[in-house]
Amino acid sequence: MKKKKPSTFIAVLLAAFIFVSCMPNPAETAEHKQMVSDHLEMEKDHEAMEKAHTEMEAMHDQMKANHTEMSEGEDSLHMAIEASHDAIIAEHQVLIAKHEALIAKHKALEENHASGQIPLEQMTKDHEAMKVEHETMKAEHSIMVKDHDVIKLDHEKMKKDHLAQTE
Repeated sequence: MKKKKPSTFIAVLLAAFIFVSCMPNPAETAEHKQMVSDHLEMEKDHEAMEKAHTEMEAMHDQMKANHTEMSEGEDSLHMAIEASHDAIIAEHQVLIAKHEALIAKHKALEENHASGQIPLEQMTKDHEAMKVEHETMKAEHSIMVKDHDVIKLDHEKMKKDHLAQTE
């Protein structure tokens, strides 16, 4: 049996090393850089959604305080409306927690992708899933905004009702 020369083994090892080291880092491709840019836009959208919800919640708290000041004694109809508003706000809190978990998941994927260890095909698949999740978040946020508009209209009606009662 003929022994292979160490130089042949070293040459094959060197060729394999050169081949592997010359492969581009998937995180450095134009496709991945576009995905990162898109993800940053998603994060900005989510931050705007969080800010809007925080403002909605503060406005709702102020409306409740105003209603308490206006009402004299128990007003079962208006108390029921306020209870439904509280339930809506609680549902919104659940959605926001869900959105925050998705954003954390997206951040972890982004960091994992930046490592260069993930193939571009997997990055693309992950990014497409993130886009779908982001669109769902936007749709859910739109529902929250509509819910809040209803809360505002209900509050204005309650204020008018209270004013009519005092006149």
